[in-house]
Amino acid sequence: MNLFRKSKSEAPNAPAETTPAVAWADVVPLRAEHAPGSAFNVRGANYLKDKVKVPSAEPIYLFERAVALRAAEGKVCAEEIFAQLRREGRIKDGYSESELPELMIVNCQVPFAGPAMLRRITEEEKKDPGWSALSYFRKSDAPVRAEEKHLLTRLLEQKTSRRDAEGAAFKIIGKTAEPEKLGVPNIGGIVDKWNGKPFNLDTTTRVVRDQNAFVVEIDMRQWSYVAKKALNSAMNSETSRDMTYELGFLIEAASEGDLPERLLAAHYVHGVNITKLERVELTTQPSTEYVSLEEEGASGASDNERS
Repeated sequence: MNLFRKSKSEAPNAPAETTPAVAWADVVPLRAEHAPGSAFNVRGANYLKDKVKVPSAEPIYLFERAVALRAAEGKVCAEEIFAQLRREGRIKDGYSESELPELMIVNCQVPFAGPAMLRRITEEEKKDPGWSALSYFRKSDAPVRAEEKHLLTRLLEQKTSRRDAEGAAFKIIGKTAEPEKLGVPNIGGIVDKWNGKPFNLDTTTRVVRDQNAFVVEIDMRQWSYVAKKALNSAMNSETSRDMTYELGFLIEAASEGDLPERLLAAHYVHGVNITKLERVELTTQPSTEYVSLEEEGASGASDNERS
C-alpha cells in the first residue's frame, strides 16, 4: 500500500448512515483511563546540553473522561464545551486569572475527508467539520513549580501555540505498543519516527479560557498532507479500532530555567471506531470555520528535528 495514493477499496471517510442525535450528557464515554507521567519521556533538566529525556513527573492535571462525537451540524468548538460545562455547574464565575484553571479539556478536531496530495486545501476539506475527540482533566493537588505555572500562563495569554523565543509551544505525544495495527505503511520509517515522539502543534492550536476552565483545540484538519494521510488511514483501519492509544500533552520547555519538562495531562484510550460516533445537537451557533494558514501544515516538528 502506498501512503500517498488513495485506494478505491479504502474505507469511507465519514459514516454514511444518519443516526439520531442525542443530548450531550447522554454520549457514552470512551474506554479510557489516567496514564502516569512515567509512561512518557520528556526533556530532562540538562536536555539543552545532553539531549537526554527522562520519565515525566506526574501530570499537573488528572484524567476524568474522554468522549468521541460529531455535531449534528457544524463542528464542536470551545464555546460549546463551555456551554455544556455550565449546564453541569462546573464553571465558577469570578475566578481569578492569576490562578491556574481547575479544568483542562483537549478538543482534537479530526477530519473525515481524506487529504488531497497537492498542498492546496480542497473545498471538500474546507467544508469538512470532522469529529471531535474530547478529553477532560482536572487539576491535581500536587505542587506546581513556578516555571511550570509560568509556561501555562503564557500559553493561556497568547491563545495559541507558538514555538519562538517569547512563546509557549503546546505538544502532544502519541504512541501505541501495536503500531502495525495502525494501517499506516512504515514508508521511510514514518511510523517509527512519530510513535512516541512529540508533535509540535504551532498555529493549528487555539487556546480558550472561561473562568476556571480552559480548552485546547487542536485542528487536525490543518495538518500537513503526510500527517493527515497517516491519521486518515489509521482512523479508517479496522485493526486500529481495538488498539490502546497513549496520549500525553505538555508545553515545551525551551530554556534551561524551564527544564525539566512535565506533562500537563495524559491518558490511555482503548479503541475509537469512527463509524459509530454519536451525533449531538449543538446549543451554540454551528460552524464549519476553517482558517487557512499561510503555509499549510505548520505543525509537525519533533524534538529530533528542532531543538
